[in-house]
Amino acid sequence: MKKHFQKAAAILLSISIVLSMIGCQSKQDASTKEGAQSTAAGANGQDADENGSENLSSEEPVNIRVASVYVEGHSMNKVFEEVLTEFKNDHPNVTITEEFMPSEQLNPKLKTDAASNNMPDIFPVWAGMTNLEGIQAGLWMNLEEELNKDSAWKDSFGSGTLEQFQYEAAPGYWAVPLCSFGLGFYYNTELFEKANAEPPKTWDELLQVIDKLKAIGVTPWEIGGKDTWRCEHLFSNLYYKMYGIDQASKVTDGSLKYDDESFLRVFEKMLELVDAGAFDPNMIGIDYAQEVANFASGNSGMQFNGAWAIGETDGPDTPDTIKGKVGFFPFPNMEGAEEFDGQWFGGVSDAFAVRADLEGQKKELVIELLKKITAPETAKKIGEESGNIPSVKTELDQEKTGALMPIVQEAISGADQFAGDFTGFETNSAVIRKIENFSQAILGKLITPEDACKQLAEEAAR
Repeated sequence: MKKHFQKAAAILLSISIVLSMIGCQSKQDASTKEGAQSTAAGANGQDADENGSENLSSEEPVNIRVASVYVEGHSMNKVFEEVLTEFKNDHPNVTITEEFMPSEQLNPKLKTDAASNNMPDIFPVWAGMTNLEGIQAGLWMNLEEELNKDSAWKDSFGSGTLEQFQYEAAPGYWAVPLCSFGLGFYYNTELFEKANAEPPKTWDELLQVIDKLKAIGVTPWEIGGKDTWRCEHLFSNLYYKMYGIDQASKVTDGSLKYDDESFLRVFEKMLELVDAGAFDPNMIGIDYAQEVANFASGNSGMQFNGAWAIGETDGPDTPDTIKGKVGFFPFPNMEGAEEFDGQWFGGVSDAFAVRADLEGQKKELVIELLKKITAPETAKKIGEESGNIPSVKTELDQEKTGALMPIVQEAISGADQFAGDFTGFETNSAVIRKIENFSQAILGKLITPEDACKQLAEEAAR
């Protein structure tokens, strides 16, 4: 079975292409509003193709349903809305129904849509083995033919990114990537200086930094524990740093059982952070949007987050309280597990799939829109305006990306292996939910590590 992680040679090539040159640059959701909205058709007009015949814009009215987590307030919202507006302007016969909402609301909705065979025409996906459920149910379009017909489109994606949506059990390409990421710590340089703290390189040094930040009266580590994916991100990263990505991947074939001692030790490390006073005592009541706001207030020392946070912490709308005061460092290494120092939680953060049963004119228009969403011109806007790392090769103006992006890129360049969520290796949806819920419950001290492991093993054995 194809593993859903990349050796650094693949992902780093992708990131270096889009980040390293002066002109070159992956749940998740800095959302503040919810809901779905319908957007009207663009201006009237007709275009002609190269042969002089009318193109698709002159044909029958078509409505395209686009689902996304890019709600108002999300760093990607402006760029994505511009792409959809431009597409409508170029195709007066097209209307686009936007089904935008945070991932915590969109994921259940997509499950309901799948059960009723009513998927959006374009919808967001994340790498993982559970994607096979929708693929094998015939809900996702195999994009291999479309990619092979347009080699320029296929070759535009960074090395190793398309492969995150390939599966031995279902040959083909099942989604196209938009953004890539690596998780690390964004830290308030002003507060670190005040606390006489330096970016930690080891776990013990991280605990010392937590003590120093507590001593100056600020929250050491901001985390939105109400959203279980934030807690699971910590679980995933600790597992990779302590036991490695290769071992984590063994849950796919069942050779790694949940009664393995490694799970107990990871949960214990999470509990160690709670007991050290790393988090806000009310962290279980704080969602991701509030986490972002709290860090932006300048009263929190650190935030463990993905590359999508670059735009939140060093973008045009970044508040003065942290503007120019944010640095970045990798997750500290674990003593006794030095062989995993180069392991990172990262890969493709954002990708889109297509409804399987599209035909004729609508299919052509949907594929055309998908190509526009993943065009190098869009990738350039993603890198320069949203602060995200595009998965598509493009040239970026480093003056427009801000000072933080090169710092993040340099840190990521030290990696030798990447993987997304630990749950991406798991095929059992019930087990995935328990990993997410127990990660939250551990941080809230609502369950012991021993009980969490026992219940995980029991669920997996059913």
